[in-house]
Amino acid sequence: MANVPHPARYALHKLIIFGERPTARALKSNKDLRQAAALLAYCRDGSDWDLQLAWADLVARGPGWITRVRRGRGALAKLAPELDVLSWLKLD
Repeated sequence: MANVPHPARYALHKLIIFGERPTARALKSNKDLRQAAALLAYCRDGSDWDLQLAWADLVARGPGWITRVRRGRGALAKLAPELDVLSWLKLD
């Protein structure tokens, strides 16, 4: 048996990882961002409530978490504008 994270939590993890990777790892960072986009699209269409709970949990963890996810969220908004992440993954 394997423990697999919920897609919503894993998508947010990918946004955080994107924000933490050095620019020298751009290829891997872009892969993280594309994976986050695919998972967020899936969650938004099928389990938006789980995604909103995971987002609220992340934001409640404090400014360090918010700082790390902010870069990934902004980059995702540019990569996949159709997801409109800035309007439904709010930081303010």
